[in-house]
Amino acid sequence: MLLKHIVRGSLVGIALYVISIFLNWTWLALLLVSLSPLLVIWLVYRVLKDPYASTHTFEDRFYEDNEYRRNN
Repeated sequence: MLLKHIVRGSLVGIALYVISIFLNWTWLALLLVSLSPLLVIWLVYRVLKDPYASTHTFEDRFYEDNEYRRNN
């Protein structure tokens, strides 16, 4: 699943939660809150099992997405 799909899905989930609070649909709000730990577990699993391998070491670059060099 692509990152843009995950971002869109997150925004839809947040919008549904906010709408359910405003419309006083407590059953939907409770359902979304109760499913959130499962979504966090799924997200952590996806990040840890991602086949991406960095070409840099931790000593070379502290952050992968920035040219920040560590002070040695």
